[in-house]
Amino acid sequence: MSYVILGFGANICGKYGEPINSITSAIKELKEMQVEFLKISSIYSSRAVGAPYQPDFYNLVALCNCTLHPNKLLKAIKQLESDAGRSGSLFWGPRPLDIDIIDFKSNIINWPKLKKNKAGLKRYGSAKTSLLSLPHKEMHKRVFVLVPLKEVAEDWRHPVLGKTPDILLKQYCSPLEVKSLEKLDMSLDL
Repeated sequence: MSYVILGFGANICGKYGEPINSITSAIKELKEMQVEFLKISSIYSSRAVGAPYQPDFYNLVALCNCTLHPNKLLKAIKQLESDAGRSGSLFWGPRPLDIDIIDFKSNIINWPKLKKNKAGLKRYGSAKTSLLSLPHKEMHKRVFVLVPLKEVAEDWRHPVLGKTPDILLKQYCSPLEVKSLEKLDMSLDL
């Protein structure tokens, strides 16, 4: 599968209003920047990761075609986040818009080399060398990415780990996390 997969999230109001409005506005803006949306998942609600005492997030995943270079797409995404009012002052804090490049045409960028641990099992390290890492380095541990990803690209395989969203959910995520993810009965106004 040679597509671009984007993850969207928001949990506070910003320049575009409510979190869902920020996500909708970002999708509309990206459509004008050579990003073709092929499938957009349902909207999910999940507890925030990181800083405590913040509202739940709204999340979705989109399967796209894109002619932009990954770094240009990242730059455009960072501008959209800033335009929506994201300041980046608190790591994993509340935000009016968060967009992650989950996968970009199965490219592998800035994943550390395979290492063996004491038991002889192969693992990937965690050193980060630049802003862009593909596939997204934490996506395989995030229920709020994997469940909507499974909805839009069930047969997709992680370019490094070689596993489908369903297998990643079973291997890296707690059943309690999956149960806490709520599929919402709402649609985007696109």
